[in-house]
Amino acid sequence: MKGKSTFRFLIIYLGCCNLLDGFVTFLGLENGWIEEVNPLMRSLYEWHPIAFLSYKTGISLLLLSFLLFNKQIKSVIVRILLSVASIIYTFLLCLHAYWLLLLSFIAT
Repeated sequence: MKGKSTFRFLIIYLGCCNLLDGFVTFLGLENGWIEEVNPLMRSLYEWHPIAFLSYKTGISLLLLSFLLFNKQIKSVIVRILLSVASIIYTFLLCLHAYWLLLLSFIAT
């Protein structure tokens, strides 16, 4: 049962991190505070900002759909990849928070 709860946590965590990253990045792009360095996401945003948000939201919903349909992935490799992605997203979101904090001090 521990494996299933870890899987659920990682999926929910990644879905939430992806949504948060999407909205924070969108706000940063809209206000000219940041530039998107991911070529795919940059092209989506340049094509239409709603396409950018839709893609980020869609990825999160796709991840969460594994829970809705009660799909359990038992592969150790998938669990490792989910864990690594969670660590990377956590670092990325901390970096974004740091940059926003710096921007708030510069703006005042």
